[in-house]
Amino acid sequence: MKSVNFFSVIAAELQEKARDLVHRTAVDVVIRAQRIVPVDTGTLRDSIQVGSYDAEGATVEVGAPYAAAVEFGTVHAPAQPYLHPAMDEARPDFEAALARLLEP
Repeated sequence: MKSVNFFSVIAAELQEKARDLVHRTAVDVVIRAQRIVPVDTGTLRDSIQVGSYDAEGATVEVGAPYAAAVEFGTVHAPAQPYLHPAMDEARPDFEAALARLLEP
């Protein structure tokens, strides 16, 4: 009797589920950041978006040219973090979902 190797099928399925989880988490970070970012004209808030993503990670991009100045502050203005707090808020849900994904 010939044995069947399902490892490649399992690996492909896990890769796809991980990619979906990473994308959902990136969307969650965008939503959270848009909710807490300081708003004057809405340009900064509207420039926050999911960039590229795969099973290993994602980028959240902020297109407003002054995005870093708001996040980290300047010599003239205090920091008003929005992106790092959004990532910190999303982390527990991501870690829990990843643990469930990797359960036997």
